[in-house]
Amino acid sequence: GGGQYDYDTAVTVTAVPAVGHHFVNWTEDGTEVSTAPNYSFTALNNRDLVAHFLINSYTVALVPGAHGTLNGTTAQTVDHGNDAAAVEATPDSNYHFVRWMRGGVEYGRANPLTIANVTDDITVTAEFELDTYTVTFIAGANGMVTGSLTQVIGHGGSTTAVAAIGLAGYVFDHWLHDGGNYGSTNPLTVNGVVANMTLTAVFRPALTVDPDGAFILSIPPEAFPAGLAVWDLSGHYE
Repeated sequence: GGGQYDYDTAVTVTAVPAVGHHFVNWTEDGTEVSTAPNYSFTALNNRDLVAHFLINSYTVALVPGAHGTLNGTTAQTVDHGNDAAAVEATPDSNYHFVRWMRGGVEYGRANPLTIANVTDDITVTAEFELDTYTVTFIAGANGMVTGSLTQVIGHGGSTTAVAAIGLAGYVFDHWLHDGGNYGSTNPLTVNGVVANMTLTAVFRPALTVDPDGAFILSIPPEAFPAGLAVWDLSGHYE
């Protein structure tokens, strides 16, 4: 360090930067004499040495993952201890922002994100996920449903099939959704899911016939593949 030294004595001066700063060089009378923080010389005359330091600056990079974009300055140079400018993650249609990731570890879920008190280089990536919906199948009175009754489905996806089965003396009639008839397909696979849904299986009493009564058996044509004959079984049976 500085001080008084005998003539022809070996001297070493050391520059130590404060936290968040780095050494640049030694100068004498405005002229650079060394870029090493430890500067050694022989004391032959008085010398006025000045150590120069600069604040550290870091690169902050914000990267969009798949299915989204970023709004704001995504590549920033920030001085030690300062804050980066805010950047907002915007998902594509039918996706949503989930989190910021850094080096495979969750960094946070704030959106927009302001990285505060920057003390090193940092890269964070915005993660997005497909919107999902819950599809619930419910059995109405006098029946049951089988299969996966609560399903989480990605936007535009399909459920697995669920079957409605009537209890003794009852048969399945139709599915009910939002107060309307959703159809009589059974088992049912819901395709193109774009919202939460609840489907209720509705059951009706099975037809009964007295021992000496008459009945009409009707088979709808759609019950048979094209090209197969449909027999007319209408009549009276004992």
